[in-house]
Amino acid sequence: MTELRYIETEAQWDALPVGTLARVGYIEHDDNGAEIDEGKMMIILRVEGDFRANVGDYMLAGGKYWSEVWGWEQGATALDTAEISEPVWAPGLAPTTAAQELAEAYLTVHDTIEDHKARLQAIDKTPISEYLRIPTEDLPPKSPAVEIVKALQSRGWTPPPIYPEGVQVWTISGIPDGGRSDGTQAYLSLPSRKDEHRFDFQDRGDIWLEKPTVTVNFEVPRKRD
Repeated sequence: MTELRYIETEAQWDALPVGTLARVGYIEHDDNGAEIDEGKMMIILRVEGDFRANVGDYMLAGGKYWSEVWGWEQGATALDTAEISEPVWAPGLAPTTAAQELAEAYLTVHDTIEDHKARLQAIDKTPISEYLRIPTEDLPPKSPAVEIVKALQSRGWTPPPIYPEGVQVWTISGIPDGGRSDGTQAYLSLPSRKDEHRFDFQDRGDIWLEKPTVTVNFEVPRKRD
């Protein structure tokens, strides 16, 4: 899986290939050269040659202009876009538009229902002596619902998760990092894998996020008796 990579040295910065997308922090200065307290962020795409173009907080930079960025960076993370793989689709399953995807989903449901009807009709025509020898698990259910779900899942559809009562769902986003414990990161302690009796155990294999953002999506309250 392709991940954002924290850039620690100028040599690493200069070695990033053309096509790299970088997120760079920087501090602005006023007309007198004094630093402005509030840090800002620039999204930069590396291009060929000595080229630079800015649009708001976005920049195309190449050659000497790419190298110059390191002089004012205040933390940089980078993503090599060449490493992002194209999705692999089974033959005939890649939808080209949302409308086609919806049409294919309807067709999948229709075909599954028709196949289920055909199985029921075939069972109805089976002589009783043969029917009694068919294992119960091989008999088609009265409803095609399970087969419909399986057919849709084979096309990449995932049913929505079912959350138990008393659960609050959060989205925690940030830049993956190894952890510096300097108060600027979020540490998510996963269930202990080495010592299940220690609740304060911290494993660096757990999740560290730089500049985290926490959003409460929704809550499923516990029902009261």
